[in-house]
Parts: sequence; C-alpha cells; structure tokens
Amino acid sequence: MENRKIEGKTRRRSGWMLFITGGILSLYFISVLIRAYFNWGLAIPLLGSLGITFWGYIRITRPKRELNSKEKRLLNIGMAVMVLWLVSFVVIEGLIMSTSSQSLDGGVNYVIVLGGGIQGERLPPLMELRMKKACEFLYEHQDATVIVSGAQGRGESISEAEAMKRYLVLHGISGTRIIKEEQATNTFENLKYSQQILQGEGVQNQSISIVTNDFHMFRTLMLSERLGLNASGVPCRTRLIDIPHCYTREYFAIIKSFFFDK
Repeated sequence: MENRKIEGKTRRRSGWMLFITGGILSLYFISVLIRAYFNWGLAIPLLGSLGITFWGYIRITRPKRELNSKEKRLLNIGMAVMVLWLVSFVVIEGLIMSTSSQSLDGGVNYVIVLGGGIQGERLPPLMELRMKKACEFLYEHQDATVIVSGAQGRGESISEAEAMKRYLVLHGISGTRIIKEEQATNTFENLKYSQQILQGEGVQNQSISIVTNDFHMFRTLMLSERLGLNASGVPCRTRLIDIPHCYTREYFAIIKSFFFDK
C-alpha cells in the first residue's frame, strides 16, 4: 500500500511538471502564431505541446493502475515515439548549431541575401538583423555584388527583394551593386533562382557568400551543396525571444528540405 502511495505521488508530481511545461510551450507557440501567418513549422510544435499538456493531465488524474491493457500499450508506444523524436531533434539541432557561426576567407565577388517575409513594406526583426549583417559584410567587401532574393507574398505590399534593396540603399550600399531576384518563395528557390542569375552573369564555380540567420545556415548550406554552389555562410544572430520557435520550426524545415527540395 505504501509503495502505491509513493508511486502515485511520483506520478502526480511528474504529471504536474509535464502539464506546466506543456502549457507554457503551448502559450508560447500560440502567441507566435498570432503574430505570424499560419505555418506548419509552428503548428506542429504547438500540437506537440498540447500533447505534453494532455499527457501531464492524464498522469495527474489517473493513476497507472487504473489504465487498461490497451491504454497502457498506447502509452508505451507514445513514449517510444517521443524518445525517437527527441533523439532526432537533438541530432538535427546539433547540426544546426554546428554551422551557426562561420569563418570567412578573403575575396568574395558575389553575395546572396535570403528573403524571409516582410510586413507590408517593413522588415521584421529577424530580417532586419539579416540586413544589418549584409551591410557589414558589403562594407568590408566593396567590390562584391549582392543578390537580394524573395518574391512578394501574402501580407506583403512589395517584394522581399525590393524591401531588402531599399534597406541596403538607405544604409549606403550603391544600387548599382544590387541585383533583385523576385520569384523565390522558399529557401530552395532563393538559391536556385539566384544561381540562375549568377549563371546569366557568367559565374559558374566562383566562391559566393550567403547571408542569413544562424538557425537557417545549416539548411542553406545543405541546399547550396545540392545545387552545386560553391558557397560559404555569413550568419547573423537571432533574438533570444525568437530562438525557441525559430530553431524548432527549422527542425521540421530541414526534414522537409532533405526529402522534397531537389
């Protein structure tokens, strides 16, 4: 009897930890979705967070001995799936962090800046950090030509490429150094259509640099290699408040790109 009481207390304690953790994560992803457009890279973590919350609720309200054999089997399967997912998540996040900082070599003739969504004509914080890094890099490489890549999407008054060009010009980069690519709607297209522009300029295997956020760099270089681009990364930092959802969303984006972006 005493062992059952201890087991029940332990179960309820762990249940409350799961319930509170899942609830906090759920509120966080809901707040991000409210501020952004719907994105499966955010919706899936939200569903997972709600699942953790529900799992905690079950552990609080139903002692293990009350579960029937079918429920216990489903619970064990669910735990196995969660462990496998957690292992894959840790591995992929490790790969993301492994390329979050890059050492750059000297001469670069072409720079690609990847689009990432704007609000009307305004650059959101993630994109503004990306553009600040692009300006710093272009100040240091005065002979480099820059391709700004991104189409006009939902909720955008102008193309992402146009918004980026305006930012660069406003911060002292000559318009003659800027080429706009205005067709791309995702990272793979950013790179593919920019590559086509480079080929049109007669550039084949020349070294190029790509500016994007640190969490986005692993997938960018993976896709660059797939396209045959001789690319190095110029990562910019991500705000602390954006790290959880950006790194989580990127986990799903990497899986999607690995199988479908060809």
